[in-house]
Amino acid sequence: MEYASSRMKEFTKELETKRPADFKPKEGTEHTDEQKIKNQKIIQEESIAKIKEVEKLLKEAPRFRFNANVFKSNVKLD
Repeated sequence: MEYASSRMKEFTKELETKRPADFKPKEGTEHTDEQKIKNQKIIQEESIAKIKEVEKLLKEAPRFRFNANVFKSNVKLD
């Protein structure tokens, strides 16, 4: 999970840079209903992309295997 979360920070920043310029309203104004719907669709697409990226990162994350027999006193190693 550490591997995925560290990589997701970069991916999230990348997604935020791809947002359109009108994603955030200008100071003193509000979005229209159409803009709100458009922003919701953008957020949904970003969420789907994040989920897919996490799945991909978890598959490629390094796997560690520990030999529990190392700590047992009655096991002889070659």
